[in-house]
This record gives sequence, C-alpha cells and structure tokens, in this order.
Amino acid sequence: MAKSDIACHQYVGLTDLLRAVKAPDFVSCEGIYRHSDSVDDMEKALEDIVVKQLDDKLKGSDFIGLIIDETVNITVDKKLIIYVKLEIKGRVETCFLGNYDVHSGTARCIFYKVVEVLRERNVELSRVIGLGSDGASVLMGKRAGVGALLKKESAFSIQVHCGAHRAALAALDAAKAVDQVGAYKRTIASVYSFYKHSASRTNRLHQLTAALSDEDMTSLKQPCAVRWLSLHRAVEGIKRNWPALVIELNKEAVGGNAQAQGILGQIQPYCFIALTHALADVLPVMTKLNLVFQKDDVNLATIRPMVHASVAALTQLRDAPGLEEERFQADCQEGMYKDVKVTHADSLDLLNCFDVLLNPSRYPQTQGALQEYAEPAIRTIIGHFGKEITSEDESAPATALSSMPQARNEMPSL
Repeated sequence: MAKSDIACHQYVGLTDLLRAVKAPDFVSCEGIYRHSDSVDDMEKALEDIVVKQLDDKLKGSDFIGLIIDETVNITVDKKLIIYVKLEIKGRVETCFLGNYDVHSGTARCIFYKVVEVLRERNVELSRVIGLGSDGASVLMGKRAGVGALLKKESAFSIQVHCGAHRAALAALDAAKAVDQVGAYKRTIASVYSFYKHSASRTNRLHQLTAALSDEDMTSLKQPCAVRWLSLHRAVEGIKRNWPALVIELNKEAVGGNAQAQGILGQIQPYCFIALTHALADVLPVMTKLNLVFQKDDVNLATIRPMVHASVAALTQLRDAPGLEEERFQADCQEGMYKDVKVTHADSLDLLNCFDVLLNPSRYPQTQGALQEYAEPAIRTIIGHFGKEITSEDESAPATALSSMPQARNEMPSL
C-alpha cells in the first residue's frame, strides 16, 4: 500500500476483497488485523527497520558525503531534502536521509538543520568530506555558504556543483543568447497546453498521426526548466507530429478557433520546422552528456573525453548541418514537407544569398575571383527588394534598383 500510495482507510476494503477471492493467506480471519489503524502501526514498524538499516550503514562508513537541496511542499512550506553518499565495503551507495522542515532558506538555518540531523544519527561532522548541491549561492558561497560553514567543522570537506545541473545551466544560458530559441520554447509550450486540456483534440491528433505515418505517435511534452531533458523530448514530439499538428490546427482555425489560428501561424513557417530539426541534432548531444553526469557509478576517467567529444560534436553542428537538418532540407521541396505546406519557404533562398554576401568565411581568396563573387546572390536580393528610388525632383522619372551596374553605382562597396 505504501509503495502504491494507497490511503490507509482502504485497508479494510482490500482485506475483504482478498478474502472474497480466497487468497491463500486470507482464507481464515484468524491473525488478520482488520482495523485501519493497524496500517499505521505496521508502517511505523517498517520505518523502524529501514531507519535501523540506514543507521548501521552510517556507522559502517568511514567517510560520508552529503547531497542537499531546498524545496517546498504543496502548502509552500520550506523543506530541506538530504541524501548521503556512503562507502560500504568498497562500494559507493546513495541513501535517502529525509525531507526536513526549515523555517528559512538562509545558509546558517540550513547548516544548523544539517548538523542537527547528523547528530541525531550519531554522525560526527569530521566524517563529512563532501557536499553536493545545485550551486546556489546560499549553499556554495565562498564565505558564508553552507559549504563554507561545513568546512570550518570538517577541514577536508569539498563542495561539488552537480555536473548535470551545470550542463543544463550552460545550455540554458546559451539558449538565452538566441532570441529564436526562447520564442520557440514558448510556441511548443502553447501547443502542449492547447492539446493537454482537450481530450477530443488529442484523439484527433492521434488518429491523424496514425494515418500519416507508420510510426507510433510520440506524445507532446512540455519544456520545463527544472527537468533537464524535457526540451529534447518536447522537440521530438513536435518533429514527429508536425504534419498532423498543421492539419489539425488548420481544421480548428477554419472552424473559427482564434487560438488554433495563432499557433498555426507560429508552427507552419519554414523557420520553425527548420529550427525544430536543428535542435533535434543539437539536443541529443547535450542529453547524452547529461545522462553521463547522472550515472550512479560514473567513471571519472570518462568525463573529460565525453566533454571534449560533446564540444567537438557541437562545433561540427555549428559549421555544417546535422543529419536531421539534412533530411529536412532534402525532404522540403517546393514549399512542401511531408505533403504539408510550409509557409515562407521562399525566404530560404534569400537567407542563403545574404550568407553568400555577408559571410567572410565564404569569400574567395584571389582578387579576380572576388570582383565577380556573389553577383548571382546580389541579383536575387535586388530582384526581391528592388523598389522605386524617390527623387527630390518629383518631375524626374523614378527608376528601380534592378541591375548590377546600378547597384554598384548606388553602393560602391559592392
């Protein structure tokens, strides 16, 4: 019952059910506790056994590491969750110590609570040689953080900022530098919310996905800042369901649903689905690195090579399209992708022309080649953006910027 989160008052009904189906141990009523309060007594007895086993492990470990984090419960009460890392017969083991009330989130309050809990378990602070946390200043501050206070009691203790958390923060900071990624995350959150609150819409999306593809549907996910791998799963959900999403949202929009029309305008453009596939190349690299950091028995010798390999993979994706992006570019032809219309697909040629014109890494090295370089790209840009040139003399005929000689005359730098 405890493992399944079944309420204690269900105990009597469950025992009656087991007797009704003639379970071997419930044929007779003899020796069966039937009162619901019996559950509390049995759970307390089990708790005592678990606590005793943990105390024995704490006593048998010469050195102890702490993993702590602040949290709140459903009533927004401040809590402190504590895990311990123990050395048991040459093997490292992580154990849950408890989730404790703290009246404030200051470093001293947290430190005193840790000291109190350890002393109740007869653990000397001198045995604590490590503190792992999420890197918050209240925990890892050099002068007044919990780690600094702990070091005064245990001179050999060290502080460790969770590697998985640091990798997630690095990815988050990188994403903040690109406005399109922030807008993308808001868009897929809107898609998730639109279908989460409607069973009929979700069912129609399932049916469309099944009709358009032989693959099983990947459910839509919500990107969440506190769940390190959530964005990867959210992007996969959008990538796999994009054709069905466009068709279903278009149907909703035609029916007068303004919210569906707004979301459709965000996910149907070329730039959205292109960014989806680019992220589908990048995020697996970060996910794989993050999972390495989360292993219970991580081999420290593999960390540096794994980080270097991840950096090399990301550098390669920066300089050249990845596998998912190449597939998308190959499949997206004449403004259609998987038989679904992609809006603003013609902007790709313009973007490529601007890249040819403005990206120094593509410039030829010889002077002769440089003089003729990018003329096709400039013609394409002129053809798209060429407009009437206004004149101070209204009677003078206006001419359009529509030829290379005229472009070079107007812009000598060309």
